[in-house]
Amino acid sequence: EDMVLETQFSDGEDQEEWQENTVCTLAFLPSESSLVKDLIGRVPANSLKERGLTATSDYRMKVELLNGYLSHHGWLLILVDGATKPMSAETMFLPKLTPARLFHSDVRKVMYVDENFGHTPYPDDAQFLTSETLRGVLKERTVKGPDAKGHETKYKLPKEP
Repeated sequence: EDMVLETQFSDGEDQEEWQENTVCTLAFLPSESSLVKDLIGRVPANSLKERGLTATSDYRMKVELLNGYLSHHGWLLILVDGATKPMSAETMFLPKLTPARLFHSDVRKVMYVDENFGHTPYPDDAQFLTSETLRGVLKERTVKGPDAKGHETKYKLPKEP
């Protein structure tokens, strides 16, 4: 099933001119999860009404009509039915091995963050990492910096791809 999502962070031509990245952070969550149930329970009545729902609407209907409209800590939530059940390896690793297959061809870069990643990455982190893909190879070089005791030391850095 196709789900159409549009970022609201693009500033159009200026962004293209400066080669800035638009970041849309998506999180795939089981629709049956306690987090999703809690978030749906906290949706204000006026927001439910905008989606054709009421506080007494069936939970399945709320999941269907709120999918792609809920956010949590800056992440747009994509609710996946049955994701609490074991999945085949092909399904489970699709976002990791070929994340671009999940998105429209207009999307230029996709970054996969594993659920066990040590901290929640921010959009600035994603922008920095994707900008690094545009730079050329860095040659071997020497840089100066303090050592553990605070003394200035020269460090020889290897070339980087």
